[in-house]
Amino acid sequence: MKSFFKVVMLAVALAMTAPVVSAQTYGKTEKEMKADRKEAEKQAKKQAKELKKQKWVYSGANTLEDELTTFLLATTFSGGKNEAMVENVLQAPSIRRGESEARSAAENDFVRELQIAIKGEIAELSGNASGEYVETQVDKWSKRVAQELNGDIKRYFYLYKENPNHTFQVRVYFSRPSVAGNSALRNNLKNNMEFVEDIKKSMD
Repeated sequence: MKSFFKVVMLAVALAMTAPVVSAQTYGKTEKEMKADRKEAEKQAKKQAKELKKQKWVYSGANTLEDELTTFLLATTFSGGKNEAMVENVLQAPSIRRGESEARSAAENDFVRELQIAIKGEIAELSGNASGEYVETQVDKWSKRVAQELNGDIKRYFYLYKENPNHTFQVRVYFSRPSVAGNSALRNNLKNNMEFVEDIKKSMD
């Protein structure tokens, strides 16, 4: 059990050390960066126009187009390093409450992605990832993992609409480090074969 916790926390540490940054940090040439920005600005302008048509309200200091451009550069144009998360809360009693619920949803989604990645690696290394021992431990430790995720998930901006019943729809834009295809996670699992042996024994 201790070895399982060690591997889970190693996986979380790997995700947490991946920086949430724009495309400029991924070794692209100046020409590529300029092309990315141009395309991001084009997409941002189109998205902003559509969002305004849908009556979403934006109240940030920068323009909505600028916020969307920054968001796209940090996710779509990050070379696969970061993923976008757009969380929607349909009926929040206040905008602040909606933001809080969206944050919780983003954290839960990230935990589920991490669980899927861990189980996938377990299945490949041990032949199975559906045993009762695995399910129990993944569920148990993921709750502790959730407490470590605040630094991984970056909030960009939010939009809102007021519903006829005076509640609010709130949409919040986040990014997170990509979990899928994390080779460092696989290498750490391989380096903790004691954990894999525990899984195999639990299936005997």
